[in-house]
Amino acid sequence: MTLVEPTEEDSETARRVLEETVLPEWVDRAGEDWAERWNETVGETVGVQIPL
Repeated sequence: MTLVEPTEEDSETARRVLEETVLPEWVDRAGEDWAERWNETVGETVGVQIPL
């Protein structure tokens, strides 16, 4: 195995997919209460907030 560091473009793409696809679909399934919990915990730590 060879370690390959992600490029800046890779990181930007991953963040965009998380914000535009993964989190909105998760909120649809889990509900706004969980989105608020995300924003207060993980979202605050990683700097990714779910618009409510």
